[in-house]
Amino acid sequence: MSKKLICVNLGCGPSGIEGWINYDWGMLPLMAKTQPILKVLISLGVLSDKYLVKWPKFRLVDIRKSLPLSDKSVDYIYCSHVLEHFEKWEAESILKECRRVLKKKGVLRVVLPDLEKVISKYKPGKADDFCREFYGFDKDKKYLFSMFIRGHEWMYDKQSFLELLKNAGFENVEISERLKSKLPDVDKLDLPVHEELSVYYEIKG
Repeated sequence: MSKKLICVNLGCGPSGIEGWINYDWGMLPLMAKTQPILKVLISLGVLSDKYLVKWPKFRLVDIRKSLPLSDKSVDYIYCSHVLEHFEKWEAESILKECRRVLKKKGVLRVVLPDLEKVISKYKPGKADDFCREFYGFDKDKKYLFSMFIRGHEWMYDKQSFLELLKNAGFENVEISERLKSKLPDVDKLDLPVHEELSVYYEIKG
């Protein structure tokens, strides 16, 4: 009988899947753990009803701190549209933790908004649309829901993120594409909504 693979999804959100160890942290994940409070906030107009979705089984873990995993214990790590929500030095720290827990032949898959693609979408007269894409949410809206949303703290183009990976100790990196991966369940993990503006990295431990 083959040994069960250890698969970890960092910043899973409501799109985490069964069979993976799903981690998330923040006000929205906390609200997901307390559905009655979430429903009250939606009824008061503080949050949109789009947030009333079923989350997978997940653990509240602040990945900016050390991951609660042993050295060289993880086969696969998935991290999609997460690292841009942290300061650059925090993202590097998270990547170093990924390297610590990843097995020698393990794979880390990172999906990020590509700054070059985001900029290429800008059209004169559409600055508001561009800013919402750049910051990651409707930053111009004066709603209480902004307390629950973590905007983009740092954006990357292909080269700058490759440099960050190198600083974190990763050397074997490939630029990939949606659904092209050695990870199991990638068809469930790589969301179609992210394809247009994302860059995909496949990183070996």
